[in-house]
Amino acid sequence: WSASDDDLAYATLANVPGSSSPASDGPTTISHAWSWSPGDLEEGTWNPRLTVYDDSGLFVSSTIYIGIDRSGPNVATPILANGATWSDSPSVSISGLSASGGDGSGSGLARYEWRHNGDDNWSSLGASGTGTLTLAEGQQNLEFRGVDIIGNIGEIVNASIGIDTTDPSLGTWTVDELNTSRIGSASVAFSAADLGS
Repeated sequence: WSASDDDLAYATLANVPGSSSPASDGPTTISHAWSWSPGDLEEGTWNPRLTVYDDSGLFVSSTIYIGIDRSGPNVATPILANGATWSDSPSVSISGLSASGGDGSGSGLARYEWRHNGDDNWSSLGASGTGTLTLAEGQQNLEFRGVDIIGNIGEIVNASIGIDTTDPSLGTWTVDELNTSRIGSASVAFSAADLGS
């Protein structure tokens, strides 16, 4: 801190985070700074108030804002393709990430990120918690997380969806022999396969 006066006496600091109260700065020696312990600075918002006194008993005060945030944002389990377990399109909608409340009383959410499970690189979804992903065919296991304004990263949430854009393939037909003397029903059978879903 700094202040100018002909007869500075001492300064006090109040409303500080943590369990201890810093001692007055002065009057014997004025350091123009504080260091106090223990350093158990709690997460949250604080409004430290600096008050500077002179030898005449006059004083001036100033309040600043301090936010302490060491926790990453919360992420809800996303809703993929409106809740479907399989999609016939590689373009899959995503929503619901922000349902958990974001960063609470922290510094604020900067963005949500996603990646295929186990990949090294994360891709941004923006801050809305909604968007569209383009996925390859097959079973896709995805990871999602939140990042706040000061870079804290939240816990990973997993989700999965299957992508199948290939039509089923028809195999063989089997039909009983039909002739003019046949009486009763005839059996008709077929086989088909869908390796995707």
